[in-house]
Amino acid sequence: MARQAPTPAQTRAAHGHRVEPLAVPDIATQPHPAGEPAPHTTAEPPDQRLEDLLPEVKALAQKLGGYKKLSEIAEQLDHMAE
Repeated sequence: MARQAPTPAQTRAAHGHRVEPLAVPDIATQPHPAGEPAPHTTAEPPDQRLEDLLPEVKALAQKLGGYKKLSEIAEQLDHMAE
């Protein structure tokens, strides 16, 4: 016949003393993560911000060897951030 796991009463009898269950409080021990910060909003419309940054993006792409290289670097950074 297969051996069965001992019942709580059998375990108490084998040890000679009762093992009390551990009470765990139902509270968080660490604060919940705040999530991602809200995007920075400005009074400028998105199209205007893009036009303001375009000269910097063009200069950076030239330094890196073209828009394709800039795109590859941006993808790598995006994967690292995940």
